[in-house]
This record gives sequence, C-alpha cells and structure tokens, in this order.
Amino acid sequence: GRIPGENLLFLEKIVAGQIQQEEFLYERTRFLSSVFLNVSEEELLSLAEALSYTRDFPSPEFNENRTFILWASGKGNEGITTWILHSDNIVTVKERCTEPEFRYYYLLSIDDIEEFESMFPERSFEIYTYMDKIENGQNL
Repeated sequence: GRIPGENLLFLEKIVAGQIQQEEFLYERTRFLSSVFLNVSEEELLSLAEALSYTRDFPSPEFNENRTFILWASGKGNEGITTWILHSDNIVTVKERCTEPEFRYYYLLSIDDIEEFESMFPERSFEIYTYMDKIENGQNL
C-alpha cells in the first residue's frame, strides 16, 4: 500500500484507542515547552521527537551507559517528579518511582540534548541549567 508498515501500525493503534494522548508529538512538544519556557515549540520539535513515552519504569538495560532526564507523572493532579537517571542511581530512583503511584514516564537522553545543542546552541543553556537544578536536589 501507500502507507509504510510502521506508520500503518501506528494508525491502527490510534483507531483502536491503544495510543495514550501523551504519546503524540504535539503533547510531547507542549510538555517540553512547559518545562523549557524560553525555548520555542518549533525549536523543541527535535527534542519532542526524541522524547520517549512509557507506562513502565525503564529497565536497567535500557539505561546502560546512558544518562536521561526522567519525568514521572503522578496520578490525577499530583504533578511531575523529575530525576537525572543513570546506571548508578536507577535502582534508587525505581524504588521512589513505582506503580501505581506514577501513571507514565517521559525520558530524554543526554545524547539527544547534545544533538539539540548542536542545532540551537543559544537555547541549550536553559536545558543544562534545568539539569543542574535537578542534580542539586531541586525537584522542578
């Protein structure tokens, strides 16, 4: 057919109601723009594409030798809890961040942030400042 297999599968999931609203690029872009207030949504599109959505806490294998910003969304209006996730702290973070307390997670790798920095160097300062605040214990 005219639609590639991967896209067709995604469309079938949408029609079947198997895709959560938070998985859509539009919602991921809006989320990032609420976090990085001084970066335009257009500039955040590449980060939003890289932003991973999952309903389950990531496994240690997923995180091996990589660092992420992890946003955990609480049920209802409990808000978002944020961590810098790396192999040294994944067990500790998982203990604090388990179901059913949290309903979904967003993950953004440092590799993707570095790629964003190469495209928008003037905007990356805000992201690195945000990460410093998280590492210094400020839950944003």
